[in-house]
Parts: sequence; C-alpha cells; structure tokens
Amino acid sequence: MNEASQASVSKNLAWFKLSEFISRGEKERAFSIYKVLMLAFDNQGYCLLVEGDLHASFDENQEALSKYLEAAKIYELQKNTFLQSVVYESIVKVSKNLLYWKKLL
Repeated sequence: MNEASQASVSKNLAWFKLSEFISRGEKERAFSIYKVLMLAFDNQGYCLLVEGDLHASFDENQEALSKYLEAAKIYELQKNTFLQSVVYESIVKVSKNLLYWKKLL
C-alpha cells in the first residue's frame, strides 16, 4: 500500500472513530479526535461548522450556536453564500430565533 493510500485509510478511520465516539456519548474522546482531524483542513469556516455540529450532537446548543455564527461570519466575508446558507441551516436547528430564519431565507 502506498503512502497516499495509507493516509486516506487513516483519515477514513479517524472519521469513523469520531462517529463512533459521538454515538456512544464519549464527548472527550470525540473532541480529541476532532482536533486531530481538523489539522488536515485549511478552512477555518469548515472547522467551525464541524465543531458546531459536534457540540450540537451533545446537546450543547449555546456552544454550537457560537461556532456556527463564527463560521457564518467567515463565509459572509468570503462572499460564499452557498456555505453561509449551509451554516444557517444548522443554526436554525439549534436556535428558534426568527432572525436566523430570515438570514437563511
């Protein structure tokens, strides 16, 4: 197996382990592997979105909202309306504030 293929297998295994930790409610282990996984990404907005999703999966809606809003701000500055709308979809799942529904629309 070549080096690139081995790295791909390692990343896939790490994502699998992350989902396994989430499903078992192992918050600390999930956040530990999240930190390692995010080292491979050079996209702060994406990392914040994933971190928000992680907080939301553990019913930490305030923390999730905070991370989502940071990600939305980054995508707004980049004028990336598609990813900004993806973030706002996540926001309305954790917050029932009508302001966020308006932003999404």
